[in-house]
Amino acid sequence: MAQSKISEAWRKKVCAILEGRIDGSTPDSVEWTLKALQDWDDESIGAPIDHALAAILDVLQVDGALGRPMQLPHPPGEAWDFTTEYTTKYGTFTFYCKICLLSAGDKIRIVSMHMPTKGTLR
Repeated sequence: MAQSKISEAWRKKVCAILEGRIDGSTPDSVEWTLKALQDWDDESIGAPIDHALAAILDVLQVDGALGRPMQLPHPPGEAWDFTTEYTTKYGTFTFYCKICLLSAGDKIRIVSMHMPTKGTLR
């Protein structure tokens, strides 16, 4: 499936949730799957979670950010996948992200956060 503009409403809700998690006002608003958390930890060489959240926020704050809508069997909600960049002293790395805005609209679940592999966005 080709990429398209990520829904502005979805982006704004997810950005607000990420900002609340980063500033500490809503610390329980972001959930990670175990696999996504392990992949981030392994592939970012132990970078703090807030670095991942900031990288995601950097992409989603851009009008016209591109991604693909995803159908997830679980959890119920609206999901998109896209790529972001994470910069370290060793260089800039691309990460594939899949995020679900849960049905209630007040939490997100990070389903994937890893370097792109065959079959994911590049």
